[in-house]
Amino acid sequence: MSGGTYVSTNHAAAIDALATREIHGVNLTGSPSRAELESLAALADAGRLRVTIDTEISLAEAPDALVRSRAGHARGKTVIVP
Repeated sequence: MSGGTYVSTNHAAAIDALATREIHGVNLTGSPSRAELESLAALADAGRLRVTIDTEISLAEAPDALVRSRAGHARGKTVIVP
């Protein structure tokens, strides 16, 4: 697969390896740089930013979801809903 952008919130994007597949990699940390935020804003403006939702859960289910995520079973973001 080539093309697209991979954004990681846990610093898992291997930017050089992704670049060999023509994929733009961004490691978004707790203190994103201005360049990272501008890159994400540009992708959002272009309608090219997609977030994969793994599951929607209640707050009471959050501890179990954290265990699942840390075990490597989450395939997207977990959204806590009211």
